[in-house]
Amino acid sequence: MQTRPRPATRDEIVKIAGPLEDEVLLRLSVMDVREDMGHEGLADANARQALAHLDGPEHIDVMLADFGLADMNGDALAREARKMRPGLAIVFASGRALFDAGDIGRDVRVRYLSKPYRREDLERALAALTPETDAA
Repeated sequence: MQTRPRPATRDEIVKIAGPLEDEVLLRLSVMDVREDMGHEGLADANARQALAHLDGPEHIDVMLADFGLADMNGDALAREARKMRPGLAIVFASGRALFDAGDIGRDVRVRYLSKPYRREDLERALAALTPETDAA
């Protein structure tokens, strides 16, 4: 029997811009997983909304986005997001077996998940991109 991982403590919470997903049911599902993991964040249906959030004052650790959005592909989205927040960590998800990630594909602050992905896959991607925190 698998035990459920413990949610993040207050010091471990990751602020996530996303899921940025145009499919409503998938967006809601990923929001549930994110919250079950103990993380906070925003959810947007398109790149325009996400970029508006990134341009705001809120602290954001990671952007979680579908690579193939209708209004902007992942490479263009990453370039625009990084203009506002250089060094922003990004997790892309894609249902395509192979996809052209452009220049962003070589970035060490970017991870890729193949849809469908499991909670554990998302946890590993977030852990690889977010700094360890000291529990006081």
